[in-house]
Amino acid sequence: MNNISKKYIFIIGRPGSGKTTLVKRIEQIAIQKKIKYLTLNDWNILNEFAVKKNYPDFIQLQEKGFKVLKPKIYDIALRLLIKTIANYSENCFLIEFSRSSYKASFKLILKLIPKNEIQILHLKTTYDNCLIRNASRESHYVPLEIMESYFKNEDLSYLRICNLVAIEINNDSKSMDFDSQIKKIL
Repeated sequence: MNNISKKYIFIIGRPGSGKTTLVKRIEQIAIQKKIKYLTLNDWNILNEFAVKKNYPDFIQLQEKGFKVLKPKIYDIALRLLIKTIANYSENCFLIEFSRSSYKASFKLILKLIPKNEIQILHLKTTYDNCLIRNASRESHYVPLEIMESYFKNEDLSYLRICNLVAIEINNDSKSMDFDSQIKKIL
């Protein structure tokens, strides 16, 4: 890792794109390199919101998962996640999340984290492959209705506007070797 005091590695992509698998591999390599890291995702925060019966912006679904009634809630969860980071001494943070458009999220992130400390890995996976992977999940499941209405199209244009470079990782194959991409960031 270079001499930046902190490194924030954002792992982004649709649900089912392979973000959690990539994070697990980054963790293994970080351990080998003796890098002190912390892994966070907004799914746990959103899920906690959803199971609280008195939280009106969610509907717990009969199948599995939950429905977010107000999309702004995603960024409330992300803000909470980033503010949580201040309580830790690690110098590497792996932050996993999904959005259809990353504009509001990275506007918020750039207010809270210096641009030179941000790295972005984008898992580029076809929508159909994400649907198949998502359907077989036990955790992190996103209902089909939400996949269709919110995650069908991805918009990364705001990253380019802010001169944020995302390392694109095509993850449509059954087995992906992430190591060459990980070496670029750790």
